[in-house]
Amino acid sequence: MKRLLFFLIISVFISCGDSESNDQDSNSSDSNNDFPNYVDSNNLRIFARKGVSTTFLNNVAIAYDEMLKENSNIDQTIKSKYLTTSKDKYVYQRVGVDGMANDPNFDSGTPPKPYGDNATDYIWEMNSGGADQIGEVIEHLLHTVTTVVLYLSYADWDYKNSSSPLYLAMREAIDKNIYDISVIQI
Repeated sequence: MKRLLFFLIISVFISCGDSESNDQDSNSSDSNNDFPNYVDSNNLRIFARKGVSTTFLNNVAIAYDEMLKENSNIDQTIKSKYLTTSKDKYVYQRVGVDGMANDPNFDSGTPPKPYGDNATDYIWEMNSGGADQIGEVIEHLLHTVTTVVLYLSYADWDYKNSSSPLYLAMREAIDKNIYDISVIQI
């Protein structure tokens, strides 16, 4: 069971998905001042704060498309459940401009209805691109995949529950020195 769960995690992270539900044209959301623009990608709405470039917003959608790219190694039933959950639970990703959260009056923003609580954090558009920007995008998309969509899709996907299969698989990876948590910065 633990191996199956491990391979599921790796499969989802590396190359799961198609782009049939992708819309990489930025849209204006004039009714919401917190997130004036958005793009849809594989049943994920990606909301952008004022100041985020259209190019960056579209590139975030492209990165998500690549994460969910069609692959013969992917279990289509699992993928279908993932995509359905993302759509039905109104999962979204927020994108902002690097540094905006440093403002003491920063408010994380409220997306338009029916979007609500099913998001985890921000992807920050940095002034300079490169490896740090790529890492920023992939890291936070993976947070959305793991702590929101998979959590909502599967009852056993609970990394906080010490008896869940996911937690036990993580513990096994740590105990076998496959996963080194000493390098994680919180």
